[in-house]
Amino acid sequence: MDFLQLSPVIEQAHKHAGFEAGALNHELREPGHLLLGILKILGSNNTARTALTSYGITYEVVFKAVGGWYKSAETSSSFVELDSPDTIDVLLLTDQLAQQDGDHIAYQRLDHLLRVLIEHDIDNRIRVLLTNAGIYYGDMLWRLDIEVANSSN
Repeated sequence: MDFLQLSPVIEQAHKHAGFEAGALNHELREPGHLLLGILKILGSNNTARTALTSYGITYEVVFKAVGGWYKSAETSSSFVELDSPDTIDVLLLTDQLAQQDGDHIAYQRLDHLLRVLIEHDIDNRIRVLLTNAGIYYGDMLWRLDIEVANSSN
């Protein structure tokens, strides 16, 4: 993605999303793969992953769900480079949210990315997955606020 500068942590999630799309033999990197990317990034200060896993939304749960969501590629690949228009929208909105919060692009956080996946109906399947786990829009955003306030980010 040459048109948008991503922070190192968002770039890492984006990169992991490409590997996840490849592992699932999907044609493009999609928003669900970004959710998998959030869950793949390790570290105690990953507020987005902490909030998700506290509700039972684990990598395995999301991988199973995302596996059937998107179009399969004609040829298999270990890494998918191309983003869907929905993924581009998610990344642009993540950048806008970071700027609204007064953050420089370098400070885009995973909770910004997760907020966009929850707040915007870009891929409604993500919201359904979260709702089925007992996560509701306001509840998750409240939880993210607490997690971010208690973290170093």
